[in-house]
Amino acid sequence: MENTRKTQALIKKLNMIYKKGYLPAREKSRYSELHANAVNCFGHACFNLSNNDLKKLEPYLDELKLFFRNFGSRGIRNYFNEAAERINKVGLKIERSSLSEQIQKNQWKIAYYLMHDEFIGNDVHFMIQGKNGKWTSKLGSTKTIQVFDKLPETYNDNYSLMGIYKITNPYVKLKEEDMEM
Repeated sequence: MENTRKTQALIKKLNMIYKKGYLPAREKSRYSELHANAVNCFGHACFNLSNNDLKKLEPYLDELKLFFRNFGSRGIRNYFNEAAERINKVGLKIERSSLSEQIQKNQWKIAYYLMHDEFIGNDVHFMIQGKNGKWTSKLGSTKTIQVFDKLPETYNDNYSLMGIYKITNPYVKLKEEDMEM
C-alpha cells in the first residue's frame, strides 16, 4: 500500500479515535449506504467503527477503502502480516487467541480466514465476535451483516479458518475489576 500523505492523515485520524478510548460495539452493526461501500470484512472485524466515527472520516473514504482492501501484495503467506501491520499502525495491538480465552473489556476477538483457488486466486476474510458470543461477517461493500451462532471452520465453502486473534486498544484504561486475576 502506497504511503501517501492522505493515507498518513487517515492513519493519524484512526489513531486519534482509538486514543480517545473507542471500543467496537461488537454487535450487529448497520452501516449507512455511504459507509457500507467503504467498510469491508477487515474494517468490520478489526476496526468496527460506528457510523458516527466513519462520518468523521468521510474526507478520507477513498483512502479508507484502500486501507481496508488490497491485501496480498507480498504473497499468500503474508496476508495476515499485512493486516496486522495495518492494525498496529493505528495503535492497536493484535495477538493470537483461542475460542476459550476470556478477553478484557478493552479487547475483541476476530477470526481470520484464507481462500486459495487456482481459478479465482487468493483472498482473505475476517469475522468479529460480539459481546453476546456470536460472530458477524460483512462481505465486501454490501450492507448485509451475517450472524453466526458459532464460528464456522469454513466460510462460503472455500475460506478456511486460519486463526483466532484478539485485538487490544491499549489506550482504554481498565479498572481493577476489569483486569483478569
